[in-house]
Amino acid sequence: EASRISDLPKFMGKYLSIQIPVEPNAVRWNSLSEKLIVKLLKLFGSYTCLLVIVILNIVVIGLIYQSSDDWLTAFFISLFNVCIPAISKILTSYESHSNETSFERSLYIKMICSRWINSVFVYFLVIPFTDRLTGKRSLVRMVGLLFISEIILAPLLIIFDPFYIYNQYIAGPRALNQSQMDSNFKGVKFSLADRYTTLTKVLLLCFFYATIYPATYLFCCISLIIKYKVDKYMLFRRWN
Repeated sequence: EASRISDLPKFMGKYLSIQIPVEPNAVRWNSLSEKLIVKLLKLFGSYTCLLVIVILNIVVIGLIYQSSDDWLTAFFISLFNVCIPAISKILTSYESHSNETSFERSLYIKMICSRWINSVFVYFLVIPFTDRLTGKRSLVRMVGLLFISEIILAPLLIIFDPFYIYNQYIAGPRALNQSQMDSNFKGVKFSLADRYTTLTKVLLLCFFYATIYPATYLFCCISLIIKYKVDKYMLFRRWN
């Protein structure tokens, strides 16, 4: 190994660290000149904001669980899961990344942490220990309602996107010129981090509670099939 290194050419007496470059369209040119300390501060700020948002979400879910019915709790969890990509993209946009791969990696970490906590571990925090296995509002019942919400509500929120409906049927026909109208009819840009975390969230929810609730395997299978059909339709019809 030492002989191989010695055979490498030097530049001004030093061995260069050569890497395969990314594609030119994947480079984030505006972030290349930022210092390391600035990048770290921006990362710390974005993750701190995400942590605060997740904690506030847990508090709100706990309050809803104590004062409202179980369906509203499951609805709010599914609603926050749909809103997580937009929140994560806003926070990640303030960070400095040299390429799109690093940007997507940071976006994926935010989404997967917040969705796992919101979908899987939030019930452990809001449901009292003595009510987890027995009672009308047990952990088993709440997980079942959450799966039903993920099967029915989450795909409907994606299909009936209010921003898409507004752009297509309200803003687009009333545009003042052709370029504005074309921009309203463009497809919504989707993220691989969003789709990966959607699937892993359902799988983790299934495997985590399968011991006390074996029906999660059936719910998980149905949920994945519906998500596949919805994603296929959105990819060919709406997403860009």
